[in-house]
Amino acid sequence: MVPILAIAALLVQQFSLDTIRDIRKLERIPLTPIGVDLPGPVRCRGVVKQLPDTELLQSHWTATSCVWYRAVKEVETTDSEGNTSWDTVFNESKGIDFLLTEDNAAIEIDYSPDANFSIPKTWRKTQGKERFTEYRIELSDRLYIVGMITMGTDGASVIQFTEPGEYIPIISKSPIAEARASRAVITTISIIISLFFASAACVCFALAFRLHNALGFVTAIGIIEVLFLLAGGFLMMSHDLKSAHQSFNTQQEAGLKIVISGFHALDIPFNGTWTDTAAFEKAKTAKDPGQRLVAIRSDLAARAQRTASVRDRFPQSAVAWVMGIPPTPKILADGEQATASTATIKPAIPNILFPIGIVVVGAVTALFGLIVGFKKIKLKRLIENIPTTPTNDVEIGITEICGTVHSCEDIEPLTGPLTDHPCVWFRYLIQEWRGSGKNRRLHTIEDRKRGQVFLCTDNSGSIPVASHGARIISGRKAKKSRGNRVYTEYSLRPTDPVYVLGSAEIDPTTGDSLRIEQDPQGLPFLISNLPERRIKTREIVGAFWHFACGIAATAAIILGLLLFTGRIAAIDQLLAACASIAVVALVVIIIMYNDLIFLRQRVAWARSNIEVALKKRVDLLPQLEAIAKGYMKYEQEVLPLLTRLRNAWSMRGKTDTPEESVAVSNNATDGLLALREQYPNLKADTTTEQLMRGIVALENEIAARRDGYNAAVERYHARMHAIPEVFLAKTFAFKEEPLLRWDTEIRDLDRLDFGPEERTEEDLGIKDPDEPTPSSDSSPA
Repeated sequence: MVPILAIAALLVQQFSLDTIRDIRKLERIPLTPIGVDLPGPVRCRGVVKQLPDTELLQSHWTATSCVWYRAVKEVETTDSEGNTSWDTVFNESKGIDFLLTEDNAAIEIDYSPDANFSIPKTWRKTQGKERFTEYRIELSDRLYIVGMITMGTDGASVIQFTEPGEYIPIISKSPIAEARASRAVITTISIIISLFFASAACVCFALAFRLHNALGFVTAIGIIEVLFLLAGGFLMMSHDLKSAHQSFNTQQEAGLKIVISGFHALDIPFNGTWTDTAAFEKAKTAKDPGQRLVAIRSDLAARAQRTASVRDRFPQSAVAWVMGIPPTPKILADGEQATASTATIKPAIPNILFPIGIVVVGAVTALFGLIVGFKKIKLKRLIENIPTTPTNDVEIGITEICGTVHSCEDIEPLTGPLTDHPCVWFRYLIQEWRGSGKNRRLHTIEDRKRGQVFLCTDNSGSIPVASHGARIISGRKAKKSRGNRVYTEYSLRPTDPVYVLGSAEIDPTTGDSLRIEQDPQGLPFLISNLPERRIKTREIVGAFWHFACGIAATAAIILGLLLFTGRIAAIDQLLAACASIAVVALVVIIIMYNDLIFLRQRVAWARSNIEVALKKRVDLLPQLEAIAKGYMKYEQEVLPLLTRLRNAWSMRGKTDTPEESVAVSNNATDGLLALREQYPNLKADTTTEQLMRGIVALENEIAARRDGYNAAVERYHARMHAIPEVFLAKTFAFKEEPLLRWDTEIRDLDRLDFGPEERTEEDLGIKDPDEPTPSSDSSPA
């Protein structure tokens, strides 16, 4: 597509340049009174008269006498969708030579079908499904004509439309300013279309060579559009200035020959230059052709002033200097002024609806393109700047995870309407072909979406994902056609790979765990079974297309506004190019500024995460320590009791009497049973192990968050000191953030005291065997 779009852009640009040259040709030709008869391009106006010995035409439908007519027959047709249109089945044009008269002067007009006729419809009639229309030039009609004056075989002047020259052959019932205005609209639209083609070529070039850098693309497309406009403007101006200079010199030489011959016939001394004021003053009061000589000089002076006014504009003056084109020769002496009405180029303002329409459409397109482009760039930047987090380490806030789709155990999977396969999300489209031929289109009858909570599982664990409100990009597509209907299903199925970018929030179903869902602050929420690389490619492709349209539409706004001035010049393209440069610069600044803000916020977020982890350790570690020591305290009481019981049994019959041994055994057994009844789950080893795991997890979490903070700071600093971000950072006073450089060991684990407390047998409830028992009912059982 790159060469096709580039060639299309060049062709449309060439067409627009040709149209601007046509406008220049019309601007350089002043309104000339009939009778001056200066050979060369002429613009005149007058009333239509019949040429002697010439028979008038009879129009085709109404048989009206005229010098030119165009007859059109149209038939109403209806397509398969019921839309009606008029198709031309007959189109005939005929004309004859006629006279154009004004102020008792006349000049012959040679009819030619090559002239551009701008004649409104004169008559129309509709009969059933047939429509008949006539366009006519009748006697006494007032016409505005641009043509070429030549000398006929009898020596009389004739306006023709087939001779080559710097003019546009026009026969119109409207002033020539309207022709300039219509061409100005066509030129503006052509330039806008060429810019869109050039922008599209840039996008295709970037995609073909995998150039996915947004800043580089925006800068490149801005430079290319500017060079495109400037190169086109330079070529148009250089060709236009050369043609104008040659045309004026040719006409000046032809006019000088006529003037020299006229002064010779009048026997008036003439030095051969246009500045011989004395000779022309005498010609004013002399007999014929004295007045004609003065009129020729006045007309040529107006042409010179109009040509000079175009040449002296910027940047035409700079181009003329580069091309070595000399200034327009002077026709009048110093102090003399040409007639203002003929020397001044009046603005040709088109119908106000055209510039308003261009500005409105351009503004809407620019806003839509730039806003959507920024959104896609923002999503791509988020994907690039947010690292992938294991599901077991997800924390509250924006996060990115990758894994595999699994259905929740307590939720029955959905079933695809088209494939009948289990899935966790689907989109079902039913479309129908309507129309025929070029108007054949698919119309959507049903577009249904359904989704449910599913699990994203990776090597570290799993986390629920609520698909409601997510933008889901599915690479799994099933399609079937039945008759005129097309059925399409997009789905996410269990065991599909999944990429999720969303916000981790408290799961409302559990209250103590997290799940990925739509961010309450409107951050992007994306779910896809495509790889991360392909998602970024999709987003950057969309961003490039929207940015290209936005930048081209900005130039369209400037061109549309310039239409209100009624002038079309090369400076317009220069201003449009400057607008493109301004938009590109603004886009680049916004992208860089947003990146710096995002990286700075990531540093602040990483720092707050460290503070949260430290606070959690301060609050949780003493509680874990107290719980473990509590478990261990009661299990420490078990060991002395068991020791006394074992000793009492082993020493029976040796040192103590049986009664004493029984008493000691009873005391130990009573204490052990009481302790067992009060604390049935004695797990000091398990609790200690869990405590140590908790301590290690806390320290690992702090270390990981510290590393994440330092990584965020390094990315932030690297972007701050890169060119051109460094200038933006200094302008908006972005400050560096310090790296964390403390030791890993923040809390001394030796302070955790799990040793037994100093306790007496009395504290443990063990009685001396010599002490009498309080009750005689005690039983060894």
